Amino acid sequence: MFLISFSNYRSFRYPYSYYDQPSQGNGFTLNFLMSMTGFNIQKPEGYDSRQYEQLVSDSYKYSFDPKDSPDIVVIMNESFSDLSVYEGISSSLSEDPIPYFHSLSSADNAVTGFAYSSVFGGRTPNSEYEFLTGITTYALPDGLIPFSYSINSDTFSVASYLRNNGYETYGIHPFMASNWKRDKVYPLLGFKNSIFIDDIDYDQDDLIRSYISDRKAYSIVEDILSEDNSAPRFIFLVTMQNHGGYDMDPSSPLYTEYVDPGTENAGEINTFLSLMNQSDIALEEFLGELSSRDRETIVVLFGDHQPNLGFNSSFTEFGGLSRKVPFMIWSNRDTDGLSSLRSAPETSINYLGIDTLTAAGIPLPPYFEFISGIRKTVPCINSAGYGQGDLDDAINDYLGLQYYVLKDS
Repeated sequence: MFLISFSNYRSFRYPYSYYDQPSQGNGFTLNFLMSMTGFNIQKPEGYDSRQYEQLVSDSYKYSFDPKDSPDIVVIMNESFSDLSVYEGISSSLSEDPIPYFHSLSSADNAVTGFAYSSVFGGRTPNSEYEFLTGITTYALPDGLIPFSYSINSDTFSVASYLRNNGYETYGIHPFMASNWKRDKVYPLLGFKNSIFIDDIDYDQDDLIRSYISDRKAYSIVEDILSEDNSAPRFIFLVTMQNHGGYDMDPSSPLYTEYVDPGTENAGEINTFLSLMNQSDIALEEFLGELSSRDRETIVVLFGDHQPNLGFNSSFTEFGGLSRKVPFMIWSNRDTDGLSSLRSAPETSINYLGIDTLTAAGIPLPPYFEFISGIRKTVPCINSAGYGQGDLDDAINDYLGLQYYVLKDS
């Protein structure tokens, strides 16, 4: 019989804490046993499933006229981060690795800022889940991945809402279809079309290291948008280019010494920033292509989490610097929807889906109106916390919706 003392159990890490390789840290047997704790989602005080059942039901029925609605492209860019938030890095950079992205902060047709992520260094699908569903992963057991454990039936999301109202919906991830069960989860979230690595025609020139480049990923989106289709498109792209580990050969033509080689973790930092520079170049090319489109097009980009580069691993508390990821909302036209977002304070990934609908001029269904109401009291929340103040009622309401979506629906 497998036995372990409570004190020793407490010293182990929960599943998925080792950047997608938990069994290497815990061993298979312990990792399996610990995985079972992921189902223990606590029911909030005063929980009444009928309130949330009605909210979701009404939202599935909620309709708007998609005529003249914009195409919407959302890019969850792997590890996309702005390391200049760290004073020690910003003061030692030889040049700006993402000058184009930074230039968008003063553009009339863009909004940029920072959002707090619930994950660090890995567990990408939790950022995916928060954006698409608006559900926070705050108060979930450490290591619970909704994609793996909880999505077994149709789940209301930005994608399902838009699809129900005439949008053609695409979920794209240039990696294995089975990764985090995306091939099973995407249809349940409302994506009519799913595109994975086996669906993509590519060659060596389309890779950076061993991953599909951002430039190639954006070309897939451009091909979809160029198709003759009267229906508006919602495209959700999860990139791979900037995935760890960060060990690029310094002799590579893509490698730049952004920080002095004598800096601690310089190799990883310079590799990562060199990848970010390639992302920046690809983004500028992509938005340049879209800027002349006749159809209004909204592009949202955000990082799923920061990479673990050693120096930044001790800032993961609520409000910590390593939780901050940049985001951008861009339009190929000047829109009223963008102007309403310019004065927003720092936010969190779970609210970015609402901002996407707002930027596109699409009315919020009751489900997202409910979350938007909570946001007025809780403007930022992630797995590490939600700030200060007497927010118990709003948090309890939010956790009620979380419990219903993950356990009761």
